[in-house]
Parts: sequence; structure tokens; C-alpha cells
Amino acid sequence: LLAMGGWEHLVIPMHYNPKRSKVTSLGWKDPRTKEGELAWPELFPESVVKELRNSLRTPGAIACQHEQDPMDAEGAMFNEDMFCWFDWIQDEELEKQLLRDRKLARRIRGIFRLHHVDPDTNEETEIEDILADDCMFFEVYDTAMKDGQDNDFTVGTVAFRTPIKRDLGFFNVKREKLKIPDQADFIVRQRAQFPYLSWDGVESKNSGIGLIQLFDRSGRPLRDFKADTDKVRRAQPLSTLCKRRKVFLMAGAPWVPEFVKEVCAFPSPDEHDDQVDTAAYAAQEYDNADNMGPRARKL
Repeated sequence: LLAMGGWEHLVIPMHYNPKRSKVTSLGWKDPRTKEGELAWPELFPESVVKELRNSLRTPGAIACQHEQDPMDAEGAMFNEDMFCWFDWIQDEELEKQLLRDRKLARRIRGIFRLHHVDPDTNEETEIEDILADDCMFFEVYDTAMKDGQDNDFTVGTVAFRTPIKRDLGFFNVKREKLKIPDQADFIVRQRAQFPYLSWDGVESKNSGIGLIQLFDRSGRPLRDFKADTDKVRRAQPLSTLCKRRKVFLMAGAPWVPEFVKEVCAFPSPDEHDDQVDTAAYAAQEYDNADNMGPRARKL
């Protein structure tokens, strides 16, 4: 409805949150001024609210029903403890052991050492060594319409799927403030830096439509992702994989702190979500059989 125009989303949480309080198009504003103040204490005093919250049990349900927020700090879609970690190490002897007698193109050298953890205890359960060249690499782009200080970034997120356990790893995240004409060059540069990508893709809306058409003519087309649901629902597969401890980030990579910060703040009207969008599409598409074939668009 919001995308259609002519509608406004009115949010009145049970407990007043000044950061979420806005003046509507009719000029109405929540009259409360103190953070945490109840919406209707005469009908729902603190004792009744507490009883209702106890009946809902889970933090996520409380946040949805009482605070008009899909998530809260405890029942959030993401938190830092949900991510696992991997190291990219160079060890020729170990590479030979993992190669055995196989003949690989050796598109990318090195070994990914994945640290698996138990979803319930968050304790390390296994260390798994995988040839980087045994993984399937791909890249997801999120393009911005403007390059201003307050606008979103254009983002390229390089991810991979492991061959046996089919875990999702994030290998690199590149963010730049770009004008639309410069976004095609951004993709060309990313492809040159990561020549072992099996595929790459972008959402088919706004500037993404033009990029899809442009690269169709180049002979190396982009996958086109359909935005057929809202951002929160689109991020659910990523959240599920994180909770199962099947999402891995590269330990010590310079892009990781900002990536984790943005993902853990999602959904938030005050934060960028361009990295979340690329990660969400990566989780949605990484095990999609349609993406395993040759780089050719369906006609």
C-alpha cells in the first residue's frame, strides 16, 4: 500500500519511543513525551500490560503485538552471535592433501577453515577445511538511485556456497557512493577482481533494470531478482540460516564490522540496508538450482 502512494503508516507503540514518533500528514503527533510512557494507562495500566506480555511469552511476539515492531533486541532477526567465522589460509601442503588426485582449474588458491558452532550453546563443535576452489562463488549487487551523503550505497557482495554442508559464506563486500552511469563500471571492476564468479545478479528495479539490459547485450548477462515481497520477509531466509549457524564471515576482513552492524540493526528506519539487501538475496538464491547452469538468460 505504501508503494502505491496515498497511504501512511501510523505507528503507536505500547511504550513511547521518541525515535519512532513522527508528525503525520494530517498534523497529528503522539502526545506522549517521556520514553517508555504507556499508550493508554487508564485501560492498560502497567500491571495489565505485564500480564499480557507474559501471555505472549516470546520477545518477538511482544515486540510485534505491543510495540508495533517486527523485532526487539532479544528476539531480533539478527545478532552478532548468530554469525560463524572462517579463515582464508594459504597452505600448499594442506591444499595437496585436499586435492588428492583431482584436477581443478585452480581459479582461486587457498583453504577456507570454517569454525562450526552449536546453535544452542554457541560453542565450537568442528573445524572444517575446504578448498576455496571447491566452493561456488557468486555476487549480488544493490544499486542506489543517488550518490548523496544520506543516500544508500551501491554494493557488491561476493558470497560462496560450500560443497558438502552447503553453508553460505560472505567473502567480500564493496560499497561505493555512485551515480547511475558509474554503476556499470563498478560491476565490470568487480567481475575483473573476482573472475571465478559462477554468476552475479541485481534486483530488477530502478537502475537495476538498465544494468540488466546493458549486460544482456554484453554477452555476460546479470541474473535478475524480482522484488516480490518486502525487505523484512525477504531477509527471513538469511535470518533462518544465521540461527542455524550456517552463515560464515571472513575473520579479520575490513568490511565485516560495518556489515555486522547494519545487519544486526535491521530492520531500522534510521540505518542503511543496502548490505542487508545483498545478503538477503544471497541467502535466497545461493542454493537455487536455476543458478547452477551456464550464464545465459532464459528467453
